[in-house]
Amino acid sequence: MGKMKGDRNDQLSDIYDRLQELKNDLAEIVNDEFDEEQETEQTEALYDALEMIDDTMDTVAGVIDIGE
Repeated sequence: MGKMKGDRNDQLSDIYDRLQELKNDLAEIVNDEFDEEQETEQTEALYDALEMIDDTMDTVAGVIDIGE
């Protein structure tokens, strides 16, 4: 059973890493728009998406920590 939990944590760690990559890519887009002073409703929506990714990453990290 320990192996299954390890596999699950490995999968969650991979998901966390992919979320981090997505967050970095999205942050780059949002920052470019803010730098160009093109803040729009779409930019605000993308900023909200960044916050949702952060929340998801926190949740995944919490599950990994609890599971170990």
